[in-house]
Amino acid sequence: MTKCYHTEFQKIAKCNPTKPAIIFQEKTISYKELDEMSNSLGHYIRKNGVKRNDIIPIITERSFYFVVGTLAIMKAGAAYLPIDPEFPKDRIEYMIEESNSNIILTYIKNDDNNKKIKDLNLYSKNIKEYKLSKHNYNENTESLESINESSDLCYVMFTSGTTGKPKGTLITHNNL
Repeated sequence: MTKCYHTEFQKIAKCNPTKPAIIFQEKTISYKELDEMSNSLGHYIRKNGVKRNDIIPIITERSFYFVVGTLAIMKAGAAYLPIDPEFPKDRIEYMIEESNSNIILTYIKNDDNNKKIKDLNLYSKNIKEYKLSKHNYNENTESLESINESSDLCYVMFTSGTTGKPKGTLITHNNL
């Protein structure tokens, strides 16, 4: 039996559509809303050429956008790579380069962190920065067909390496 995190989430969302899935500060998002928001963003990600088992960096400050973004990445068939915007610029750059991604998702309000991301010159490396707060979450809210197997990547975590370079650990849906 193939179980993936995002398909299990969709089952829960169908059973509990009006229940709160996220409560963050003054905002409450129901399971149905979260499902539809992540579907919408997932369609956008797929439309931008992301394929099964691609790794997509997501750089966000603490917000509901992180949850929407990670679900959308999984629904698109890819794996997410969480990157803290507080990390040093060199570490962020290294992690993005290691992902071989052509797109990163961001939600950053802090001016210093925004400057840090801008200074990475992503466009010169043919990497598109997509701001999660700019997405129209009311478009393409229908479910995406799942293209993953449970042995596919779900997310990647970088840890401090003994060589001084971060090392990526690949986590599959099976491992959740």
